[in-house]
Amino acid sequence: MADSTELRTALSKALAEHPLPIIRQTAAQVISLLSNPFSNIPTIANAILQDQAFTARVLKIANSVYYHREGEKITTVTQALLRTGFTTLRDIAVAAEFAELVQKRLPPGVNLRRLLAKAVVAAHQASTVGQAARLPESEALFTSALMESLGEFALAAYLPQVFLKITETMTLRGLPYDETHLLVTGVTPHEVTEIVVQAIQLPEGIVLPLPTWDMTFPGNTAQRRQASVHLTNVCATNIFGPESPQIVAQLAALMPRLAGTTELSLETVQTLLAEGFVKAMEFGCHVDLDRQYFGLDGTTSPLSMRHALIGLCLELAERHYGIGEAFV
Repeated sequence: MADSTELRTALSKALAEHPLPIIRQTAAQVISLLSNPFSNIPTIANAILQDQAFTARVLKIANSVYYHREGEKITTVTQALLRTGFTTLRDIAVAAEFAELVQKRLPPGVNLRRLLAKAVVAAHQASTVGQAARLPESEALFTSALMESLGEFALAAYLPQVFLKITETMTLRGLPYDETHLLVTGVTPHEVTEIVVQAIQLPEGIVLPLPTWDMTFPGNTAQRRQASVHLTNVCATNIFGPESPQIVAQLAALMPRLAGTTELSLETVQTLLAEGFVKAMEFGCHVDLDRQYFGLDGTTSPLSMRHALIGLCLELAERHYGIGEAFV
């Protein structure tokens, strides 16, 4: 296993010296305000308006048919707050930052659009599963699941050689992402995310801690929310990655855990994950994320849970969007 000290030092230094392009100061302040139920609308609106480009992106997404299905256009930040609510606007603010990041020029070989597609899928799967399981504040799981990818985005933006080595090693050895990440860096993906959250001073609790994996399912409310976020992130990473026996086995172990956490049947969980995938594709249209970045490999091992889940995702995508072989 690699020594984590060098990575921690390099990443912390990069974040301190170059706070962009992960989460700009304006967005970090807005996310903090929107995470506080005692914040008032004028204060939040004023914070957003400090950054013209950020304001424009927030209003663009708020006016998309994904969030705003009424006829009247949202023209001010105050309107966006009143019509969408704090939690939804926080989702929009986070998504806007991630969407802007993928537009930036990064080293060759780093496909941030594909990474964003995976993160958006995890976010929608977490909120979809959470709502079906009637978890408290299930809508907030979108932001928590999306923010869990912060560490991966930070490595891609600031330490691309490390990011590419993880990707190459994962493909070469067929290991799951979390295991490969630990092998290459000496730290888990969640630990890197925690480094980023601390460096850019995001509010405590916006990224949920890892659950206790030896817990008795379904666990208490906090554990169920934590498990739902982290399991859907692992699931999204799994289906977006190259297949190997270890990858197939990982998903086979993950699905019963997610079913136990949510107290839903395996069949229901599979359907919800596929629905979350399609919702993510719809959302992607409104953050300039082309559907090609959501492509999955349909030629997976038959009679496996991974094959069944990917097949259902592709089936629903084709049913909703008429996407054929070009998407796979």
